[in-house]
Amino acid sequence: MKNNFKILFAVGLPFFSLALIASFFLPQTQNISVQAQGGFTSDIICDEPIPLGKTIEDAKSLLKDVYEEYQNTLGYLTSVIDHVTSETTELFKNPEEVCDFTLCSPSVIDRGFDSKLKIAGFEIPGHVPLCENQECIGDPCPDLSKYVGNEGSTGSGLGAIRVLKSAIDGSYERIRDIFNTPTIPLIDELRKEGESVEFITKPDLVERELLLSRQWLHPTTGPKRSCSLSDMERMKVEEGEMGDVYPMRCVDALNETTYWPRVWSEVCQIQCQEGPTDTCKNCLRTSSPDEKSSPLSWINYKIYQTCSTDCDDQFSPQCVVCLCDGKTEKECTAWLCGGSYYNYVCCHETPLEIE
Repeated sequence: MKNNFKILFAVGLPFFSLALIASFFLPQTQNISVQAQGGFTSDIICDEPIPLGKTIEDAKSLLKDVYEEYQNTLGYLTSVIDHVTSETTELFKNPEEVCDFTLCSPSVIDRGFDSKLKIAGFEIPGHVPLCENQECIGDPCPDLSKYVGNEGSTGSGLGAIRVLKSAIDGSYERIRDIFNTPTIPLIDELRKEGESVEFITKPDLVERELLLSRQWLHPTTGPKRSCSLSDMERMKVEEGEMGDVYPMRCVDALNETTYWPRVWSEVCQIQCQEGPTDTCKNCLRTSSPDEKSSPLSWINYKIYQTCSTDCDDQFSPQCVVCLCDGKTEKECTAWLCGGSYYNYVCCHETPLEIE
């Protein structure tokens, strides 16, 4: 058990540190609205949301689940201690209920054998002792059945302790399930190449989201456009040959009308390879995602399927109303930002034309 707690502590500490650090950076205001005016500024476009906020939220949720079970276990252990203390106090309150071993007389049985020794024609009887300890005679302790209770008893004595032990075992099993039992549907965006599993554990989810965020924030050779510049790109920025690249809060990008979801979906990867072509948009409109699809996939499906007339490739007020039908303002913003109110986006300024 001690090793299990060490493992949980070692796994949980990085997540706790991440949540603590994030608390200094996440915005505190809750009243954000999408002030879309239609169209984008000409020199900047923000890509799809980077799941920084969702990663932190999922890590906090994981720690919360484990912490609550630890608190439950602490409560059960405290109850056991209180219960045993109460029973012991009651037991020793009366001297006659304390075990008195002077009432127990030792009993020894001689299992030795008799023998005869012949000397000069005479037989001399003899006996070889072989002692065997027996249970003592007498009852040194009072009847403790009222404290022990019956096997199925739950109100007092060992019966109550058995119930509390069962509760502690239950908490242990729930903590173990958190780390070992896959319960989270694996969305395609987090799926590894060639992987066929349908569900993953909560710690695995956080680990994969961290990796996805890292792909955005650092140079990568993958399909993500990185928020970090290479040395060559940095030189171009310093020389004025291209614009800068930086992460930005998704809610700010929405308010500045610089964010539009990347026209893409897991179910339309082939059709959308060339960008937002008519073939790609038609696929997004007609191919319904499932629980394994990313939030980006669902956003695009609704943009081009349900709200195609209202959206027309821009976050106009009527587009937002259509997309977020039935959602609160904060739920709407969180959804448009990839499932979390605190996600970021990478903003890429277009290269400057050098004459």
